[in-house]
Amino acid sequence: MTGIKKEKDVILQLLIETVNEYDDYDVPITLNVNGAIVSGTLLSAEAYFKEALEMFDDDTEADNHIYEKLEKATEQLTSGEEPEINYIHLKDAKMFDASGSAVPSKGSVMWRGKLKEVDGFFVGKLKES
Repeated sequence: MTGIKKEKDVILQLLIETVNEYDDYDVPITLNVNGAIVSGTLLSAEAYFKEALEMFDDDTEADNHIYEKLEKATEQLTSGEEPEINYIHLKDAKMFDASGSAVPSKGSVMWRGKLKEVDGFFVGKLKES
């Protein structure tokens, strides 16, 4: 299947742009990504990176290295330039299998995926069956 170029969904991109622009705006969403079902709440890129920073607490050299790279990425997002939207970020994300079981079954995770890889979506979150 070489030569097939996936396009970004302009409606999904609009939702992401809106979440990126308005701090307190939440959109529950469910995505179909290459056959997988991912459900969560849209999160701005800036909020995603800020939450990711909290995961790396400078205790080790490796954590410090990752922290510095994420901090630089966050600064680029807040520099005032509108970056091209290539990724989608979710909080409270869960992936669902064919039986309706969710992974992870407990807890909360953030998820990041390529916008061009999303095959379809609907506004609203799935709940585990």
